[in-house]
Amino acid sequence: MSIIQHTSAIILAAGKGTRLNNGQPSEKPKVMHEICGKPMLEYTLKTLENINITDVIIVVGYKAEMIREYFGNRYKYADQAEQKGTGHAVMCAEGTVDKTNPHVLVIQGDDSSFYSPTTIIDLIGRHVSEKAKLSLLTLKHPKPAELGRIIRNDADEVVAIKEKEVLTEEEKKINEINTGTYCFESAWLWDNIKKLLPSATGKGELILPDLVKMAVDQKKKISAHRITDQYEWVGVNDPAQLAYATRVMEERLKKFENQD
Repeated sequence: MSIIQHTSAIILAAGKGTRLNNGQPSEKPKVMHEICGKPMLEYTLKTLENINITDVIIVVGYKAEMIREYFGNRYKYADQAEQKGTGHAVMCAEGTVDKTNPHVLVIQGDDSSFYSPTTIIDLIGRHVSEKAKLSLLTLKHPKPAELGRIIRNDADEVVAIKEKEVLTEEEKKINEINTGTYCFESAWLWDNIKKLLPSATGKGELILPDLVKMAVDQKKKISAHRITDQYEWVGVNDPAQLAYATRVMEERLKKFENQD
């Protein structure tokens, strides 16, 4: 079997979509909001299917029954009854994931609709070939102000992910951002995720970027794969961004139609 087939995928899909609904919980889970007539989550699942990742766990929370009903029993589900951060979401999936797989891909269900199969394959491939404990996708973003930044040292190695609230004036000039997509060595992930503490930034949640600091402190290998096509990552956090995502997808679908 290939390294891809030895990889489990955990999709974080428990969000309420409050910013998509004027600050109030949406009428449906965030990942069920549609881009070109399909729930945004459907695009991500299709990408994973195209690269033959078969152990797929969807972490659900808010109005979970809508996701379960729509996608059925083709996938496994883990419940995050109370949303306590991305790290907590992955913890909720530990009992459901296939522990025989040595690699775990973690992907956000709300901004991953545009990834190409090649990008995910390259992330996992580099993760394995470089014997990394933790790998991540990054992107140089034209408008990074509201996003977490990738901090590198003089050797161009990733040493931290810093949220916007704690950036220095110099760090605010950095345009390389964290996409929220990671690949982990399974054993390292499950050994260390339980050590997460409430984050010093934001709402004090358990967050995945803090695992980067943990790996740095342990002097473990971190691999960063930078996406070159900025349209492969489209954040969807408010109605304007959802409309933009729809326009980008329309252009993409039109391009594929023309190729056919």
